[in-house]
Amino acid sequence: MDNHTAKKKLKNLRTKANMTQTEMARLLGIKRTTYRNIESGPTKLINDTVFKIADILKHPAEAIISDYDLSGVTPALLCERSEEYENKIRSLQDRLDRCEQEKDDLREINQLLREILRYERKAASDKK
Repeated sequence: MDNHTAKKKLKNLRTKANMTQTEMARLLGIKRTTYRNIESGPTKLINDTVFKIADILKHPAEAIISDYDLSGVTPALLCERSEEYENKIRSLQDRLDRCEQEKDDLREINQLLREILRYERKAASDKK
């Protein structure tokens, strides 16, 4: 994640929490202008060095700057999970397609029943 994206995410999270920059600065124990610079000014949230370190360690930078444990995540695991999710998506799409077909069938049955009902009503009124 680059600084611009991180700052944008930070601002979105703060506004979703209904907090002002002033409130955030007070909670952090810093001046509002200092916080403003963190959120939208020249202050970097993520130092470029972290990406260099991540490259050297052959580890995602996110694992260094976040509290997510990505140590067990391997490309093979990601491929396996990807296949699992693709299979689930196909299964759900099949179910959705069957539901759509059933819905179409029910509409057709409903239409036929209406036609039968109209025919029966007409036949009954003709008998009178």
